[in-house]
This record gives sequence, C-alpha cells and structure tokens, in this order.
Amino acid sequence: MMKTVFISGLGLIGSSLARVISKNGNYVIGFDPKIDNTNFMLRNKFINASLDFNTAAIQADVIILAGPVNVIIEQINKLNQLNLKPGTIISDVGSTKASIMKAASVFEAKQIYFIGGHPMAGSQLTGSQAGKLSLFKNATYFMVPSESAKDKVCELEEILAKSEANFKTISPNKHDQIVGNISHLPHAIVFTLMNTIDQTIGKELQDINVGGGLLSTTRIAAADAEMWNAIFQDNSKNILHSINEFETELKALKKMIKNNDTNKLKHFMQHSQMIRKQIEKK
Repeated sequence: MMKTVFISGLGLIGSSLARVISKNGNYVIGFDPKIDNTNFMLRNKFINASLDFNTAAIQADVIILAGPVNVIIEQINKLNQLNLKPGTIISDVGSTKASIMKAASVFEAKQIYFIGGHPMAGSQLTGSQAGKLSLFKNATYFMVPSESAKDKVCELEEILAKSEANFKTISPNKHDQIVGNISHLPHAIVFTLMNTIDQTIGKELQDINVGGGLLSTTRIAAADAEMWNAIFQDNSKNILHSINEFETELKALKKMIKNNDTNKLKHFMQHSQMIRKQIEKK
C-alpha cells in the first residue's frame, strides 16, 4: 500500500532515503532549507513534491527527520504542536538516540508512533547530489522504537526495504555507547590527527604528495563540522569515556616504543590486524 512519506532534510542521508522510499512505490514529499537540494531532487524525480515543514507533516503517513541532532529535537517539539494524522509514524536518522528518544516521549500518550533510526552509512560528501540508492546496502540500520511503537517497526522496515540494509533493534543507551566507540571516537581521533600534523609540519604538508595511507585514514576529517559539533555535545559522556580508553591504549603504545619492546609491539599490531579482519568479513 502506497504511503505518503515526508522527509525533512535532503542532504546525503535524507536524499538517499528519498531514492529508496520512492523506488518502493511511495509518494515522497521533501523539504530542505537549501533550495539547490530541493530543486535537484525534484528535477530528478527522487521526490514527488516539496512543501513547507508544517504543511508536509500533516499530510504524511510517515515522517523522517534527517537533519542534525539539535534540529531533530527542535522538529520533534514542532511536530508535537501540529495536528498530525492518527497513526503517523515518525522516525529520524540522528547519530545519537538517548536525547532524541527523551524528546519524542511527548508522543507516547497520542496515536503517534516514534521509532528512532540511525543508518550506519555515510560519506565525507554532502548534499542531495551525493546521495545514492545503494548507500545503505548491507549497512547496519539501528531501530530504536518507543514503547508504544514496537509493533510498528516492521512497517517502517517495509517502507525502507529497498535500502537492503540490515535492521537491528536496540535500546537508546546501548546505541549511544556503541556508536560512541565505532563512529564518534574515530572522528574525534581523525580531527585530532589532522590538527596534530598541521601543528608539527605546518606549511610543509602543502608541498608533499602524501601517501594513500594518510588519505584513507583521514577521509572522514572532511565531515560536516556543524553536524559533528552537535554529536560531540549530545553524546559527550560516551565519547569522553571512549577517548579515555583510547588514551590508555596510546600511552601503552608509547611505552612499548620508548622501551623498544619489539615483542609487545608486534603482538599489539597483530591483535589490531586480527580485529580489522574480523570486521571486514561482516
């Protein structure tokens, strides 16, 4: 059965979801504050229409909030003031979940069902033109339903079926702990690495054709600063814990190098290689 789906935010993730959802035979309404994103999506028929936030929201069967975490929370509060269709499903794609689910608790007493979402896929690229139908293929897509929405998860997954993602239901706190380690910590490390390199060799870096290792390692340093600023603030407790654990490992590595402990160094690197190979197989 065709659904009317409203996607607020047509950047990389939102525009990719629009491609997925429209391919599944749904009517997609899009909204983005950047008119170039909206025009691109309309021109390429990835969305059927573009309306302002309030008008689109009250027409939708499903609403997906695809902006930064702080914007998602603002929009949840706005949606709570609107006369949404009874039975409307609301989801999001925010990189943290605890604060979003807390804000979404306002829907629990209504016939409105909130299912937090987070597809573990992305790119350093931004905007509608960077989106693609295959972005979520084989990626883990976390589902974090509110108490009243647990029976609606399958319905949302059906709408997103063309994504070919691997859906995983999880609690908000466990989600934030996991992504604090596997996503937020790597970004924190890479941002720090680039600033460290700039501090140590500065202008000389501009005259060097760096190897693929540095470019591959630091690709995510090009990520949107505004979005990551919001993530670091929202998931600070888990990120700080992860940074503390990383500092412990880094100090251990420093000690091995200082003591010229080749056996420990070799074991340290081999263990790292083993973990990397395990995640490659998934």
